[in-house]
Amino acid sequence: FASLRVTAVVIGLLAVQGCLGARAGERQLARGEYVEAYEAFRQALTRDSSARVEYNLGTSLYRLERYEEAASAFRAAARKATTSPQRQRSLYNLGNAMVRAAEDRPTEAEPLLEAVAAYEEALRLEPADADAKWNLELALKRLDDDRVSGGSSGRGRSADYGQGNMNVPGYEGNPDAAVGAMA
Repeated sequence: FASLRVTAVVIGLLAVQGCLGARAGERQLARGEYVEAYEAFRQALTRDSSARVEYNLGTSLYRLERYEEAASAFRAAARKATTSPQRQRSLYNLGNAMVRAAEDRPTEAEPLLEAVAAYEEALRLEPADADAKWNLELALKRLDDDRVSGGSSGRGRSADYGQGNMNVPGYEGNPDAAVGAMA
């Protein structure tokens, strides 16, 4: 029984440590300390692989303009989400990250197609989400523009792609509007 108690105590301490690391990351994210937040979430993820930590890792990666990695974290958060709102926010931000990734790969349709699929799934979960509708329309227009012009539509990272209060600004060009942690 003694070894079982020690194991339980160690597991409990690791869980608390993971929670504290995630909370520190959330504070750093709110202060705009994205590198530090990324490190805190990356370390917390070794002890707590929840949707919340994955989501926040994605948010910090997004802020660091590491869009492909952010998309991967948002994908994982969507898979692990235990509630519809968690999954919807993760999918919405996956769409935002893939639109930004498309800017780095202007000759490829795949990132925009994945963004469209993510926005559509987010809208299936929350049909009234005006921001997801807006971004879906813009992603579809951009996809159509790219097909017609044979390449990038000329939008850059500073373009105003969306509107409203986004979960993680990705598509709207406002880096100060993010809500880093899931409610």
